[in-house]
Amino acid sequence: MQTYTVKLVDEDEWSDVVRSDRRYEHVTEENLGFSDPLKRRGYVRAELLKDFPGAKALTAQHEFEHLMEDQGTDEDEHG
Repeated sequence: MQTYTVKLVDEDEWSDVVRSDRRYEHVTEENLGFSDPLKRRGYVRAELLKDFPGAKALTAQHEFEHLMEDQGTDEDEHG
């Protein structure tokens, strides 16, 4: 059984994650979240969404759905 994780992160952890892998160079300050199917992990910027009820859950669900896709629906050249 494979494990998939979507993590809600604060801005410091977001910065650390984005800098942790060269494949994430495409992630910008405008992203609310992103998924890495190779690592089976997704990340959501919790602080950025704190004032929008339900937005964290919807964004986490969105990233989880990307982890489950056979073919990414909104992938760019970085995956």
